[in-house]
Amino acid sequence: MKADEFGEKATPIAGVIFKLYSDAARTKLVKTAVSNRQGIVAFYGLDLNTTYYYEEDAASVPDSYQVLTYDDATCQFTTG
Repeated sequence: MKADEFGEKATPIAGVIFKLYSDAARTKLVKTAVSNRQGIVAFYGLDLNTTYYYEEDAASVPDSYQVLTYDDATCQFTTG
């Protein structure tokens, strides 16, 4: 979910592009997806038992919001 937090309220952000890669160096693009009105991003058709790495496309984040920077450990997930 893509949301920026101000105080205690998270505001979902629609239209943010996320890129999904198959390698930690983020050179092998697998898919892209766009956050919906609820700020949710979904990737379908992924291989099981595979680790993927993602990042936000900074150009797609509205100017009034911050692009978050993550380390490699928090920008990955493994399907199962």
